[in-house]
Amino acid sequence: MEWVGADPNAQIISEEKVSNYFTYSDLKDPNGKTTIKARACRKIVYKNIYPNIDIEYIFPENKSGIKYSIILHPGANPDAVQMRYSGSEKLQTDAEGDLNITSLFGVLTDHAPLTYFKEGGDKIKSQFVLRDNIVSFNLGTTISDAGKTIIIDPWMTIPVFTGNNKAYDIDWDYQGNVYIHGGQGPFQLSKLNSAGVIQWTFLCSALASSYYGDFAIDRNTGTAYLCQGFGSGYLLKVNTLGNQLASARVQIM
Repeated sequence: MEWVGADPNAQIISEEKVSNYFTYSDLKDPNGKTTIKARACRKIVYKNIYPNIDIEYIFPENKSGIKYSIILHPGANPDAVQMRYSGSEKLQTDAEGDLNITSLFGVLTDHAPLTYFKEGGDKIKSQFVLRDNIVSFNLGTTISDAGKTIIIDPWMTIPVFTGNNKAYDIDWDYQGNVYIHGGQGPFQLSKLNSAGVIQWTFLCSALASSYYGDFAIDRNTGTAYLCQGFGSGYLLKVNTLGNQLASARVQIM
């Protein structure tokens, strides 16, 4: 999905950083010794993606999917907000006002927006408008309260991808940390401390096979060794900080 006509120079602000981080093997390094480290956050805000309009993304509590809010500051034009979907097989709204997006990965549901004034919380009638694969919002009436901020607040749920949300193996080290290997496309290795708090997640991009192999932990050092299950692939060595130390090309039959 793209925001049609959005300002490419909109300011991007990350907020509410989480304590754990993510690491990735750098596939451009032929020696397999380079690791990309990324921090995660619970909220991302695009400031002035349209004039006087911000977009805010969060992961909602007790719900699956991604929640986004469109913040219309005084002077904003709600008609400027347009979303174009590509790669989808079908877009349609249902009787509840939800937008259903049929894709190769299942049906994505963008729930009918809840729209209200930020000051006071008074609700505003709103709905999705679908035209030529572009989605916009109809607020039902002309907004004359130029001095107030308006929140358009839909949220999206995604399908559970088969085989992705699973753990296959678990191991531990002598420092009391627990390591869990699972997922798919790519496989992932997560480290949890003795209190059960996630420290980091390593995404095993080099393990391209869809067949899970195995992993083992050196319990003295916390070093992990990971391999795929079938075909020509890699054996990876990852240290206790989530950094890839080495990789070796192997043939697994």
